[in-house]
Amino acid sequence: MHFSTAVIAAFAATYVSASPLMVRGNTCGAAPSGSNTNNQPISQPSGIQTSAACQSQCEAKSSCKSFCFGLVDNTIQCKLFSCAASAVPTQSSANLVVYDKACSAVPSVVPTSSNPTGKKVDNSQTQSNSNSGSKASEQKAQESKMADASRTSGQKAAEFKQARDSNNNNNNYGTQKQSTQKETTQKETTQKGSTQKQSSNTNTQNESSSTSSTSANTCGTKPSASINNQPISTPSVTSEDACKAKCQANSSCKSFTCGEVDHKVVCKLYSVAAAQVPAPTNAAQKNALKAYDVGCSI
Repeated sequence: MHFSTAVIAAFAATYVSASPLMVRGNTCGAAPSGSNTNNQPISQPSGIQTSAACQSQCEAKSSCKSFCFGLVDNTIQCKLFSCAASAVPTQSSANLVVYDKACSAVPSVVPTSSNPTGKKVDNSQTQSNSNSGSKASEQKAQESKMADASRTSGQKAAEFKQARDSNNNNNNYGTQKQSTQKETTQKETTQKGSTQKQSSNTNTQNESSSTSSTSANTCGTKPSASINNQPISTPSVTSEDACKAKCQANSSCKSFTCGEVDHKVVCKLYSVAAAQVPAPTNAAQKNALKAYDVGCSI
């Protein structure tokens, strides 16, 4: 009986030490593997750069119990869930890892293509490469010193003579150089003016490109498109956050309109961007509804 108890205790200790992702019942930095696909994100905050920042968003919501984080298709994703991390369903990308809200020491590392989950990077290999580079530099300096010491006095004399002849040639060339210097200066001035003009045009293009990138999402504006795009769903909700959650849960939804009409929240989901949502024909809705892309923060 005592032998069986000891074996069970030893097996339990081995399991715990071999599972670094489980800390006192919390799942921290593991691949989501839940089977209940009804557990969908309650929010997807934008502008999040690290796992720690995503955790802060989760801590700010009382309904959030876990969060999913990672770099997918060059876009950093932060998803908040109302279930435990162990119940978060398998995601479409292996780059996403899941954390319980109570996890400690969540990394503050911006994910990259080589580290898409944003976990801490082992610097031992970087340090090794740095040491190797230092040794190679020292060896090269030593070899150069030995080569200089091995030169004969005849070689040094020949090098001195070559340097002296080169200096004389430079003095003779000076007079000829002065006669062409004025022409060269004029050409350089003309080329410089042309380069400055091209640089100005490039800066203007870059500023235009930056403006277009900043205005990627339409958030909180009145719908005004003339295209007759109809809503794909009009769910019953009680707040803008709930309307956004309905849009995020629908894979076809790209934008939504929301507002209070006659003391009731009206929510409409669209399969097009917010900029393509048409203006309501109803006068009350036209003044109350605002359009948001699914990536907007409310």
